[in-house]
Amino acid sequence: MRKYRGSVTIVSILTCSFVSTLQVTGETKFVEVTPAQDLAVIVQRAAPDTTIVLGRGTYQLKPRPPHGQAVLIENKRNLVLTSSDAEKTRIELSPDTKFGFYISSKIDGLTIQNLTIRGKPGPDPNTTAIGNYTGTTDVRRVQFSGLRLEQVTVGVSVSTSVTGVYQDVVIRDNTIVRTIGTAAGRGYGIHLENVKNVKVASNVIEEATRHSVYVARSTPGSNIRIQNNLIINHNLEEKQPRWYAAALACARASDVTLSDNLIVDPRAVAISVEPDGILARPTEHIQLINNRVLGAHYVGIWVVTGKPCLGLANNVTLNPDPAHPEWCRKVSFFDYPSGKPTTSSLVEPHVRWKGASHVTELGGRLFVMTDGVLDMVTPRSWVYDTCPQRWDDVRGMVGLENALGKSEGRLYIVTGTGVAEVNPAGWDIRSNQADWTDARFVTTAGGYIHVLRGDELSRLSPRSLGRDSKTAPWAGIRWICSMGDHLYLASARGRFRVDPTTLEGVQVGTPDGR
Repeated sequence: MRKYRGSVTIVSILTCSFVSTLQVTGETKFVEVTPAQDLAVIVQRAAPDTTIVLGRGTYQLKPRPPHGQAVLIENKRNLVLTSSDAEKTRIELSPDTKFGFYISSKIDGLTIQNLTIRGKPGPDPNTTAIGNYTGTTDVRRVQFSGLRLEQVTVGVSVSTSVTGVYQDVVIRDNTIVRTIGTAAGRGYGIHLENVKNVKVASNVIEEATRHSVYVARSTPGSNIRIQNNLIINHNLEEKQPRWYAAALACARASDVTLSDNLIVDPRAVAISVEPDGILARPTEHIQLINNRVLGAHYVGIWVVTGKPCLGLANNVTLNPDPAHPEWCRKVSFFDYPSGKPTTSSLVEPHVRWKGASHVTELGGRLFVMTDGVLDMVTPRSWVYDTCPQRWDDVRGMVGLENALGKSEGRLYIVTGTGVAEVNPAGWDIRSNQADWTDARFVTTAGGYIHVLRGDELSRLSPRSLGRDSKTAPWAGIRWICSMGDHLYLASARGRFRVDPTTLEGVQVGTPDGR
């Protein structure tokens, strides 16, 4: 056991509206573990302020009482489970394991990161990689990140009872592949229920069979943000008999923001907002902002709460040859299971943004571009300030929090004739002239601006506004998005994870998405 004295920062947790840094005073204990040791016992005996570092190798784990879990985590403070190499540190769960990590009660400060967790499906697969039953309560400051979860019925489930406490949660930068099952409680990538202050961000979820992300219940004031996730091939083999079981579902919930998510080729409803038909609790303060759906086989955005839902700059493209064209719609308010229309609607927060083409977030504000007019908007109140300059032929817009160092946030607007840097504090503008007339998408990762122009990907430096740009050819790019410190794109050669600095890619999927 290694011991480090003094004040040590273990992990920073960024949630929806707060930043919490887990500061350990006194002794921080680092425990190194090998696959030959009993991980469950080591976790059980871990004292407060302990970081358990799993060495490379495969950990073959089997279920234990009381919940059929491999590892039980309860009554812990400032516990971290991590590794130096997620790809080479694998936890394999036996077919009869119900939970890989069971998150029980009385936890204040928990991080599980940089691991691969894989199930071994049996005749009746029922394994959750990380989760719990709703009896769990008194859980605060939790983060699950950098995980690869494979061949389980549920990737991550974070839930408690209506009266329970489970809050301040971050689920980010994970890859969840092929969750199994179509019945309720199975086939989920990420599941949330009765939790508060949660951010689910920059996760890649592939081939889920019931819900890729499911917000099952949340009360007013819960503060749930589902942001910048990439969902690919939801219900790929169409095993889910309920085509309205959405890839990204917000059901029986309030105070939820779904923003900047990309859903590619869903074989079910892409995004749903559904009422509480069980407890009749309110479904209010739901926001859908700047989500993209590509190749929808069924309804792109489905709202059936019977009331207005806020929608801003969402974009849906349909599959050109859907199996059921009668159910292939960009937006629908029809309750298909009951066969009845509803009084639901999607409404912009202000009529001036009805045709908004670009939206980005910077410094807690939204920046909305509509017909060349740029507004700086305060969310919730929707008070706005308008930039005095109008813009022509806008191709894209991004925000960088630390564009010039010293926490100086800037907007970057790419037009057909150049790149402009905008300082929202006073609307100061500097620009560089260049030909971007064929630019079709703009994003940012790793501190750079990235512009997709035809089948060329260009990297621009914010300091020079593109004068030292780097360009790489990519044949037949269909889509591109920023995920954490990487770019993901689909081209004629397959799907790739791209280094934002070098523009070199590592293949992570074939051309058909498999």
